[in-house]
Amino acid sequence: MKIISHNINGLRAYINNGKLQKLLDMNADIYCLQEVKISDEKLLNKLLDENGFAGWDRQYSISSFKKGYAGVLTLIRPGLHIVNKHYPENEGTILENLSGYGSGRIVVSEFNDMYLINVYVVNSGGKGEDRMQWDNNLVEYLNSLKKPYILCGDMNVCSTELDYWGNYEKAIDTCAGLMQFEIDGFARIVNECNVIDTYRHIHKDKKEFSWLSPLTRNKTHGWRLDYFLVSEQLINEVQDSCVHENWQKNDHMPIELEINIE
Repeated sequence: MKIISHNINGLRAYINNGKLQKLLDMNADIYCLQEVKISDEKLLNKLLDENGFAGWDRQYSISSFKKGYAGVLTLIRPGLHIVNKHYPENEGTILENLSGYGSGRIVVSEFNDMYLINVYVVNSGGKGEDRMQWDNNLVEYLNSLKKPYILCGDMNVCSTELDYWGNYEKAIDTCAGLMQFEIDGFARIVNECNVIDTYRHIHKDKKEFSWLSPLTRNKTHGWRLDYFLVSEQLINEVQDSCVHENWQKNDHMPIELEINIE
């Protein structure tokens, strides 16, 4: 199974720039998209049907905080069997009514032997309390699941010095994505939920980035903010985990997971 995750920063602009077709050409089985930024689900379905995804199963969570804000979308190739679709923000879970910023951020696709969780984690800029609450509640939610899972998306944190282009120690606590409480929150997810960062599992010491500043587009000045985390039970099935660095004119790069699951 090949899964692509990408923060697209607006579906309409993404389509107009030819990027959705480029994404489809990557021939993945599942696409997990973040920051779709469409509040009208009928319009969303129309755009997808007209641009190569007719017949694909889809899950979409819309932000209730602000129109055209956030939004996560999972697209699943026809023929892959989904047992159930979960919307934790609306199902009475710990993530329900988390805060105004907690909506449009998570969908969960349940398969026979696992869950696939697509997230757009709260950016802590001006919303530190919301971010800490999100991280804490996400840990509790993940630990309530009864099957192994793949957790992917824009996690909005540089979790180690290898994930940041510059002097990591000096950069800590200077801006969103590098706050100590974000780093600690990510570490809690990894340690308390027994998940593994698949990219770092394969690329032990490599510096490669999934986000570049829109101001510089300098490939040496990047951050790794996007992740595939898998339950320990699934790590032996992981075949590859990579960043598509050559994705042009986008702040986030697509990330890819190949895993031996049908």
